[in-house]
Amino acid sequence: MNFLSRFAMKMLVKSLTSKKDATEKDKDMAQMISHSYDISDKKYIEPILAELK
Repeated sequence: MNFLSRFAMKMLVKSLTSKKDATEKDKDMAQMISHSYDISDKKYIEPILAELK
């Protein structure tokens, strides 16, 4: 991500965590955004790579 995108995401996390009436969904979203994660699975990429070869 470029600087502007990272800054916007940090501001979103800050706004979600500072809400007084934050729901569980807000808390979960803030946690997911604030930490890097990868939900991809290589088994889904393998057929694409095989087709490209």
